[in-house]
Amino acid sequence: MSFNEIEEKLKEFEIEIFAEKKHTEGEIEELEKKYRVKLPNDYKQFLLKYGASMICDDGVFYKSLEQDTWSEDEFQVVEFFYGLEETDLDLDIQDKINTYAERFPEGIIPIASSPFGNEICLQTKGDGFGKIYFWDHEYRSSEGDFFLIANSFADFIKSLVKKEK
Repeated sequence: MSFNEIEEKLKEFEIEIFAEKKHTEGEIEELEKKYRVKLPNDYKQFLLKYGASMICDDGVFYKSLEQDTWSEDEFQVVEFFYGLEETDLDLDIQDKINTYAERFPEGIIPIASSPFGNEICLQTKGDGFGKIYFWDHEYRSSEGDFFLIANSFADFIKSLVKKEK
């Protein structure tokens, strides 16, 4: 799925963007260098256009490949996507990376919030590069607290659906 296809999918929803300025690829390169991570191209483009945002429609869920401990089925909610600047809603991705650095395995970073203090994460290194995970904050180890949502960021966006819960 190309970024154009991601944008077409996102047109199905009302999205509120909280960023107050236009960001640059240079800012993303600085983030990658600072945290020694590599972001997939589709996520970089999303971050530049939609970072620090939320889907405003009620009843929008993503379909996860692995069922997490919070949902009754394979569907779950995404609340806010993190961006490249501080906002009143505390959506700065660097702040989130710093907050969870000691709780997440190296190379996994938070990219969005999920209800009740859980996070949606991106694997930025290794064999699972680009995979998206749900992190359950109730667990206290790095074993068993990540559930595979999608094999790529594009697949994650593609899995968004409107449904009655």
